[in-house]
Amino acid sequence: MPRWSTIFIRTSLLYLILGSLTGGLILVGKGGLLSPTLLQYLTAHVEMVLIGWVIHFVIGTAYWMLPRYSSEPVRGRIALVAGCYLLLNLGVIGVVIASLLPEGALLGLGGRIAQFAGIGLFAIHAWPRIRPFSDAV
Repeated sequence: MPRWSTIFIRTSLLYLILGSLTGGLILVGKGGLLSPTLLQYLTAHVEMVLIGWVIHFVIGTAYWMLPRYSSEPVRGRIALVAGCYLLLNLGVIGVVIASLLPEGALLGLGGRIAQFAGIGLFAIHAWPRIRPFSDAV
């Protein structure tokens, strides 16, 4: 498995653990064993699971599975993938922090823009690697 796939997928598993723990705390709070104010972490939970876990896992798998080039660099421009990773994580962290702050709307918007830009970088990276089967080398 390529290095960046490993990084994306391991990061996705960390987000899965954090998101699951957050979701578990919310459920325990709803059950009355802990403070019911834990429901305020719902946005953070959804962000960690949907963007943190799912999107990182999909990108890590796509980077691994998309066709390779016959010459170097075989997986395309690595800087785009590194930028995608950085922007996605900054976005997730920004939205999670914004969801916990009373006046965090601007930070949340910045986080969403960073996520969108990161996904755009991966799309730019992956676009030339996607070709019809008949053109495959």
